Amino acid sequence: MRVAPLTEGTRPDTRRTEEGWCDRLLAEETYRQAAELTPGSECGRRWQQRCGAHLDRIRVVTGPAEPGALAEAV
Repeated sequence: MRVAPLTEGTRPDTRRTEEGWCDRLLAEETYRQAAELTPGSECGRRWQQRCGAHLDRIRVVTGPAEPGALAEAV
């Protein structure tokens, strides 16, 4: 997504910063409006919370574990 067309004298790093800013605003609004969020890890949960998600709407859903992995850990 390009916020402003690249013109002569516009530095690519400035354009990249503007694009990141727009992506961040979009993520923040999406997380604010979501009824429920299901990240796959605690890291994903922290990122969503940092971007404006309400903690009471987040439910971490981890992937399936190997059948013997739990028995070996105990």
